[in-house]
Amino acid sequence: MKNMLKIILIFIVTLFMFNCKAQDSVPNSGDNILDSNINKFVGTWYWADNGNSFKIILKKENILFTSANIRADVLIGFHQFIQNNSIIEDATQYSNTNYTDKKSTILGAGVKNEVNLITGSIRHLTKNKSVHFEIQYIVPTHIKLTELKNTPGIKVNLPGKPPYDRSISLPQDIILTKQ
Repeated sequence: MKNMLKIILIFIVTLFMFNCKAQDSVPNSGDNILDSNINKFVGTWYWADNGNSFKIILKKENILFTSANIRADVLIGFHQFIQNNSIIEDATQYSNTNYTDKKSTILGAGVKNEVNLITGSIRHLTKNKSVHFEIQYIVPTHIKLTELKNTPGIKVNLPGKPPYDRSISLPQDIILTKQ
């Protein structure tokens, strides 16, 4: 009986060891996470169709996340949305500012093990909210805005603010050309 318990215990420990997977390394305070894969997304990108257009300006910055004391390469950006030849949203006049100026409308980063994809959020100015985006790198002259969706979670309407609007009027599933 004792030998049988030993064998079962060794079998369980061995099975556990083979099923364990190493965890991704967690950044420590003071780390600087560099990402050269996002360099190909830097620039001014433009899409237009029948009086509608969407322009994004993306810049790479190494920013400090003060809450964790970690620096990381990210993309900050500024967008302009024109619908029926009328400017609906425009933050491109701030494109010479930095992340710390809090004028950017886009914040994105690379996706681990996906060198041709970035994700992040874009401030949908006319809807008073941020939406999640995915942008795919196609070739040096083209990227594709594949997805815009509302961020998950509970939405609270604050006094004096407009009610939460689930709709997204920014264009998506579009191919942008580098300018």
